[in-house]
Amino acid sequence: MKRILGIMTLAVAAISFSSCATTDQKSASTAAAAASPTENVAQAITKLERDWADASVKGDLVASDRIVADDWIGTSWNGETQTKAQIIEELKTGVYKPSSMNVDNIKVRAFGDVAVATLSQTEKSQYKGKDSSGRYLYTDVWVKRNGKWQVVSSHGSKPEQSKA
Repeated sequence: MKRILGIMTLAVAAISFSSCATTDQKSASTAAAAASPTENVAQAITKLERDWADASVKGDLVASDRIVADDWIGTSWNGETQTKAQIIEELKTGVYKPSSMNVDNIKVRAFGDVAVATLSQTEKSQYKGKDSSGRYLYTDVWVKRNGKWQVVSSHGSKPEQSKA
């Protein structure tokens, strides 16, 4: 009887250990699967950041409207806040006229349906008839709504200005 009890105890222990190993394997594959969407988010947001810059240079209001959420609020390098309607109007009327934009150093951190992008942008532009060219740093907050990413908030700074 003791022998049968001992064999049963070993069998139960073996089953327990094998289920733990399976759980660890499942956890490892879940972690790998979780990393992949983050990489896809980074690629998607990087592309959208570049698309947004291209749309601004081309004056493509349709693309800008698609990329920027209706409830977007931005804070410019000089502390002014703007709405989506204001930036679209400035592009439309030529108040803001970028002739080139180079976006680089894009880093994206994803948090489910929210992502934060930090980047630098070098541009040649005019704002209200004055040269506004230079290097800017941005932090953009993106939200995935109804299956598509849109920027909902931006904050910019102009490092050369802060050194003066």
